[in-house]
Amino acid sequence: MYIHSTDVNRTLQSAISNLIGMYYNSTAAKPGIDYPEIPEWPHGYVPIPLHTVIRKTDFVRLLTFVLNAYELKKKNVAGKLMFPC
Repeated sequence: MYIHSTDVNRTLQSAISNLIGMYYNSTAAKPGIDYPEIPEWPHGYVPIPLHTVIRKTDFVRLLTFVLNAYELKKKNVAGKLMFPC
């Protein structure tokens, strides 16, 4: 499984929350193997790695920005707003 998120706190928290909701299974995970066997650790919680990239190489986020800029340019028929592209 590969999880990619933009490097923004709210998107990271959202991704982690969704993963916990979809994949949390306390009966299948083994303490000491799948997660640390310490009292402070939530029973059955196995963390899933979440990958981020820096903004200038984040092509997922860049594509969203480019598409939004295109839509704004399309709507700006009067030419009052300036968008560098």
